[in-house]
Order: sequence, then structure tokens, then C-alpha cells
Amino acid sequence: MIDDINATGYGLTFGLHTRLDETIAHVTSRVKAGNLYVNRNVIGAVVGVQPFGGRGLSGTGPKAGGPLYLGRLVATAPVPPQHSSVHTDPALLDFAKWLDGKGVKAEAEAARTAGSNSALGLISELPGPVGERNLYALHPRGRVLLVPATETGLYRQLGAALATGNTVVIDAASGLAVLR
Repeated sequence: MIDDINATGYGLTFGLHTRLDETIAHVTSRVKAGNLYVNRNVIGAVVGVQPFGGRGLSGTGPKAGGPLYLGRLVATAPVPPQHSSVHTDPALLDFAKWLDGKGVKAEAEAARTAGSNSALGLISELPGPVGERNLYALHPRGRVLLVPATETGLYRQLGAALATGNTVVIDAASGLAVLR
């Protein structure tokens, strides 16, 4: 059933009612929704305590009320707290090594920097009402479209996509999809 739900492409809110810890762990580790509620009402997120936003076709950008949200509302975004990625995708490391081999050292370094600056995998517990555990977690978006105008742009976009755990599709109209 979880695979069928995830296959819809939508993932705003998911609610689960159970007393079984194993079921909670299994379902919450697999379902792809922006908000997962266990043994509570699925409406009424508290701003600043329960950031709200979807995944997939149900949302883009930072969660409303989350630590990255304020920057979307002002002309000059504040610098968010730096959290290093809890893991670096081996594909990013391979990509940076490939760039080094091509002799484009600046792009290779930019890819490595994107990887170390990414907060992919961050899970942060937020303060909340007694008896609740509110986790803020960052996950990959999935497959993203790259629309580069230059070869350097392609390398930078690809580095950013890989640093955040995504897979890519390169716009064929760019003429850059077949670089070797």
C-alpha cells in the first residue's frame, strides 16, 4: 500500500494510527510525504513547532514555518545555520573526480563544496507540545531537470543536484546532454 501511495507522486500529509512501534518505524521510513503524523489529528500544524509542506507534486521549496522559510519572504535572505551533510553521495565524489580528470578543477571544487554545504539527511528535533516529537528532516527532491546555458552551468547544476541526493534529466535543447 505504501508503494501505491508513493507512486501517486503527491505527498502532502500522511497519518498513521497504531500502537505498534515496529509499524511506526516501518511506515515512517518508507512513506514519501512532507508531513507525517502518528497517533494524532492530521490537521492543525503549529507554526514554528511543526513546519508544514509537501513532497513531490505537493510542494516545493522550504516548509512553511521551518528554519529555511524566512528567506523566501524577504529580499535578502538570511544565511541559514550551516549543517554539514550527514552523507555524501558517492556519485558526487565520482563526478568531482571525473571533473578533475577533465582538467576543470574549479568545477570539481565547486561540486565538492556543494557536497559539504548540503544539509542532505539533516534531522533536527524541534521543541513542541509535551508528548509529541517533532522532527524536521531534509530529503532529496527526486529527479530534477537541468537547463544549463553553458558547459560550466551544466557542471554547477549537476554538482548541486548530486550534492542534494537527486537524479537528473538534462534538457536536450541545451545541446549539453552528451558531453563526454
